[in-house]
Amino acid sequence: MADFYDIEKHYTQNLQPIFVDNMIDVLKEVLVNE
Repeated sequence: MADFYDIEKHYTQNLQPIFVDNMIDVLKEVLVNE
Protein backbone atom coordinates (compact mmCIF):
# COMPACT_ATOMS: atom_id res chain seq x y z
CA MET A 1 0.00 0.00 0.00
CA ALA A 2 2.88 2.34 0.75
CA ASP A 3 4.31 1.71 -2.72
CA PHE A 4 1.02 2.63 -4.37
CA TYR A 5 0.84 5.82 -2.32
CA ASP A 6 4.39 6.80 -3.32
CA ILE A 7 3.59 6.17 -7.00
CA GLU A 8 0.37 8.17 -6.78
CA LYS A 9 2.16 11.07 -5.07
CA HIS A 10 4.95 10.94 -7.66
CA TYR A 11 2.51 11.18 -10.56
CA THR A 12 0.42 13.87 -8.88
CA GLN A 13 3.46 16.08 -8.33
CA ASN A 14 4.63 15.60 -11.93
CA LEU A 15 1.23 16.02 -13.59
CA GLN A 16 0.30 19.29 -11.91
CA PRO A 17 3.06 21.44 -13.53
CA ILE A 18 2.38 19.81 -16.92
CA PHE A 19 -1.31 20.65 -16.59
CA VAL A 20 -0.49 24.26 -15.68
CA ASP A 21 1.94 24.56 -18.62
CA ASN A 22 -0.75 23.25 -20.99
CA MET A 23 -3.28 25.76 -19.67
CA ILE A 24 -0.78 28.60 -20.22
CA ASP A 25 -0.13 27.42 -23.79
CA VAL A 26 -3.86 27.32 -24.51
CA LEU A 27 -4.35 30.82 -23.11
CA LYS A 28 -1.48 32.14 -25.24
CA GLU A 29 -3.01 30.61 -28.38
CA VAL A 30 -6.38 32.15 -27.58
CA LEU A 31 -4.80 35.58 -27.07
CA VAL A 32 -2.83 35.31 -30.32
CA ASN A 33 -5.95 34.28 -32.27
CA GLU A 34 -8.09 37.14 -30.96
